[in-house]
Amino acid sequence: MQFRKGDKVKIVSSVDYPEYRKYVGRTAKVYRDGPDSSGLVAVQGLESKVKERVLGYVGFAPEDLQKV
Repeated sequence: MQFRKGDKVKIVSSVDYPEYRKYVGRTAKVYRDGPDSSGLVAVQGLESKVKERVLGYVGFAPEDLQKV
């Protein structure tokens, strides 16, 4: 599935990264058209704006996301 910047998505799972399971069930926006070269889709809106600017955006595999 192809995601475009600005798409609203719901995190439905986090198979590859167990530390991101806390985000399952939340919605976010796709940060850039993806997936990127590593196969992940960057999403924004899961953390505070300051934390995202400093630490970067969280990336999920396309199968972990569902368009809303």
